[in-house]
Amino acid sequence: MPLLFLLISLGLLGVGAAPLAATAAPPASSAPSAAGADVVRGYVDAHTHLMSYEGFGGEIICGAPFHQEGIEKALRDCPHHEPDGALALFENITTKGSPFGTHDPKGWPTFKYWPNNRTATHQQVYYKWLERSWRAGQRILVNQLVTNRVLCEIYVPARKYPCDEMDSIRLQAKRTYELQDYIDKEYGGPGKGWFRVVRDPAAARKVVQEGKLAVVLGIETSEPLGCRGVSCSPAAPARRSTRAWTRCGSSG
Repeated sequence: MPLLFLLISLGLLGVGAAPLAATAAPPASSAPSAAGADVVRGYVDAHTHLMSYEGFGGEIICGAPFHQEGIEKALRDCPHHEPDGALALFENITTKGSPFGTHDPKGWPTFKYWPNNRTATHQQVYYKWLERSWRAGQRILVNQLVTNRVLCEIYVPARKYPCDEMDSIRLQAKRTYELQDYIDKEYGGPGKGWFRVVRDPAAARKVVQEGKLAVVLGIETSEPLGCRGVSCSPAAPARRSTRAWTRCGSSG
């Protein structure tokens, strides 16, 4: 999904602070200053969907932010978009207002059609592109884990996974941690990468002070905890809800 850069300060910004450096080392403006240990600086992407390619049955969003075998495997179109995009129904409807249309399905290395600012079904945040944003000063990213059972069920051209929303949410959380591990390997081992999943404000502030990117996980689902309709009423068993929230918490 498109990366929305919301220039939101993180705490008090401290006028006259040194500019953010585009280096792997923590820039001076991100570290604690004479104004106090609580002063941090950077900008926030408050809403993005890094792992949405695993949502909606796994075939509506094409391309991934990373792949263990490299960019050629990560930035490829969905198989059912071949050879000319005629079967890319969701893409055609959202970009052309009609189920009929075509596009060049080739992603890397030509990028003839995507990424672009109109497509809603192609990966826009390959991890190297996100790294550039981090180097330019981004310090927090909110990664919304997103899916929708109904859209999954009605999208007939292709489906890789069942449509259970919470299973998809947990899978996307798993993929986020896998991306963290993938970046760690590039930077020398566990904990050394710039992409850090955090679970509370104190951890986020510490990551920002280190000059790294704090990644906050959110959930965007119409069936939280697997409940829908009457099963989501106050009469629903509290014990089941507690167990389900505990499972969500264990995913980050």
